[in-house]
Amino acid sequence: MGAGCAKALRQIIGHARTRQGQREHLLRGIGGGVLAGCLLWSLLPGMIARSVPESWHWPEKIARRTVGEPSIWEAGSCMMQVDSPEAWRAISAAAVMRHENKETIAKCEQKAAKRKAPVHCTIKVGGSE
Repeated sequence: MGAGCAKALRQIIGHARTRQGQREHLLRGIGGGVLAGCLLWSLLPGMIARSVPESWHWPEKIARRTVGEPSIWEAGSCMMQVDSPEAWRAISAAAVMRHENKETIAKCEQKAAKRKAPVHCTIKVGGSE
């Protein structure tokens, strides 16, 4: 009975080791799958967004959502301000100046179109009246 018992115990221990090995392989496989999924999830959306037609504006929409702004315009403004505050101030000042002189500029543009040549124009700088 002693030799039979020892053989049975060795088989049980062998099965336990096999089960433990299977469990370890399963956990490694799950970990690898999760890691691969995370990697794909981080790369695949950008690749897909760049492969669709430009008119769909997916990269811009992803950027808008990432920045957390309600529109692509506001997200772009936010990114420009962060990237180059000096350039953003210059663009903003130019937009204000253009708005304050829109009638004068429109007349000058009409005159230039009529002459088909550049014209000199006088605009006001330094605040609206």
